[in-house]
Formats: sequence, C-alpha cells, structure tokens
Amino acid sequence: MAKYLSDVTVMYADNEYAAPDEAIPEIQGKTSDINAGYGGRFVWLKPDWTPDKQNAISNLSFTKSNSELRNYNDITVRVSAKDAYRYIVPERGGESKITKVALFRTSENLSSDQILARIKERGFYHFSSDLNQGRGGDYLYLLWANETEQN
Repeated sequence: MAKYLSDVTVMYADNEYAAPDEAIPEIQGKTSDINAGYGGRFVWLKPDWTPDKQNAISNLSFTKSNSELRNYNDITVRVSAKDAYRYIVPERGGESKITKVALFRTSENLSSDQILARIKERGFYHFSSDLNQGRGGDYLYLLWANETEQN
C-alpha cells in the first residue's frame, strides 16, 4: 500500500537521546537535529504518513516570519526576540503527492544546480530554501520526492 506524507511534526527535546526513531533522516548520515550548532534544545522533524492520497501533501516550503504563524510550529529554538520564527508550510493542492522526505546538511554554499545534482543521486527531486538562512553555520535543506518520481 502506498504511503503519502500527511504532515511534518516538529519535535523538541532537552537531550539528543530523545531523538525520535522516525525523525526525518539526513541523507549523508549527519545529524538530523535542526538546531545543531546553535545551542539550546534539540529539534527534529518527524514525517506523518497516510494511505489517504486526498489528505496528502504535494509540496513543502520554508518561510521565516517576525511574528508567530497560527497552526504551525517553529522549527528552531528562538534565543532572543530578534530571531525569526521558521516554519515548514505544507501544500496539499497538487496532483502528485510526496512519498519520500529527508534532510541535506552541508557546510558548502552550493548553487541550486549543485544541490539538485547531489540529491538526485539519492532519489530526491525537490528541496526547500536553506532552513538555517541568516543563522550562519551549516546550510540545511528539506528534500522530497513525489510519487511520480519514484524509481
């Protein structure tokens, strides 16, 4: 039975040992802690799956905001009031639904073509903008593939 992405849940913990087994993995085996390198709490993204294609997600986007967005959980731990809120926003309207998700962490400032070349090797065809945009440190991207792109 096919499984489709229905949501991305943000999970917080005070230690790395609390990482959920089902956290979205980083494709190179690096940490999947979204907040790695910034101090404070640990943050992971957990995919929620459904067999119901009608309620599945077809696209994901990343957005930063100076104010909280209702119905979304901040993917980082804000250290001060000047830090932006960061959110993963799902879109459900498309025909082809997401069936695979991962993270890609790199210290290199890669072009879109370079990122795409690296992630296609792992079966991914879409990626968010940098989740760490404006924070310094690693570049971090959420990756996904839709059902029509599976091998």
